[in-house]
Amino acid sequence: AKKSSHQRVYDQLKRKYFLLEMGAYILRKEMFDSCPESDSNVFLFFYDTEEDQDSLNQGYVLDNIVQREKNTVVFSFDKDFNETAVVSLINYYNVVKTPTLILNFDRKIEGYIPEESLVPYLNKED
Repeated sequence: AKKSSHQRVYDQLKRKYFLLEMGAYILRKEMFDSCPESDSNVFLFFYDTEEDQDSLNQGYVLDNIVQREKNTVVFSFDKDFNETAVVSLINYYNVVKTPTLILNFDRKIEGYIPEESLVPYLNKED
């Protein structure tokens, strides 16, 4: 019973976190739409937590980019987490595999992509 209680608490925290991320993502989209010349970058990162080394590696790549590119933010979502808002986002972007990245609200990248291949797609400061 203790393990299932911990799992419930964990799932509740995860749900709250994903909903907060979703709200921040929507605000970023509104900012992006009102200032399309922005040099910021927004990633949606859909991952799998079950022994998916590509998802883990993609997370490390994104961490490196965020540390180097101060104008970059990542919103990460467990593709298999059962939350209506997350499922809606997955359906909207037709996410069928992990990892999948959505860069700046429209560029979809399926499968692992190394950092050196991802950097050319980023908006850069002039």
